[in-house]
Amino acid sequence: MSTPFRPTSRWHDRGLRALCASSYCLPVLGFLLLLGAHGVALWFRVQPAVSLWFPPAGVSITLTLWLGPLGALLTGLASVIMAPFWGSSGWLQGMGLLDMVEPLVAWLLYRKLFRESLTLNTLRSVTVFLLSAPLTACFVSAVVGSSALYGLGRIPADQVFETVSHWWVGNAIATIVIVPLALLLLTRRLANWSWIPQLSAAAQAQQDLLFPLSVNRGLELVAIGLSAGLIALVTVQATYTSIFVTLQFALLGAIPVIWAACRFGVLGGVLVSDLAVLLTLVTYLLIYPNAIALPQFPVN
Repeated sequence: MSTPFRPTSRWHDRGLRALCASSYCLPVLGFLLLLGAHGVALWFRVQPAVSLWFPPAGVSITLTLWLGPLGALLTGLASVIMAPFWGSSGWLQGMGLLDMVEPLVAWLLYRKLFRESLTLNTLRSVTVFLLSAPLTACFVSAVVGSSALYGLGRIPADQVFETVSHWWVGNAIATIVIVPLALLLLTRRLANWSWIPQLSAAAQAQQDLLFPLSVNRGLELVAIGLSAGLIALVTVQATYTSIFVTLQFALLGAIPVIWAACRFGVLGGVLVSDLAVLLTLVTYLLIYPNAIALPQFPVN
């Protein structure tokens, strides 16, 4: 009597191979995102190696929180490859490895020291993230990078403080915009795909506060988005007059963020705050269209 054909084992083996192969997807995609993020950052360059909007910082910290030190290694490799575009060629390309400091500091503080959740589902997690990543990690990166530039003679002593300030601001803004958005929207999905380790039961229980949406809540979201866009427009337009007027309009940017946080929870507030920053950056390029063609982003 012949044994019946059972394809279960073959399909099981294929499933295991697919699962193992999926572990390479996130590092590969993350590396490509890092390269693309460098291209975006070059548009907002204010000094040879400093940008007022540095998306690689946000991408690198996100990858490192998900993947551990591998994310920092990918960060360093991408920075070395892109170093010639930032004015570092030859052996100076190795300075790109200094970009590993920022994600490693954020990972060590947020994941290893405080052991916080990747889903940012508590006030403590959000607070620890802000202290660990945009404040501490980005500042340490700015100090280390600026010191290296000074030590190599690429910036004079009287520009060190300004370089640290611009470096920290550019990295911190990108970190605040990119990391919370990625953690809130993608972490659980990546865990379900086995691209990152499985989450704890508490993290899995986090609910998406935006959905389901009714028609009225959808219209409210549109109103919030339009108000954020209008405020971004008048804020950037005010740069033609004075910095004081610009700051006054910038304060209005808190209104749609608070509105969204009160009505749609943490995720709504994060989405709108990210939208406000992105709209401001895009509006700046629309009002100052020659900024892309300039060797440095215009700063008044």
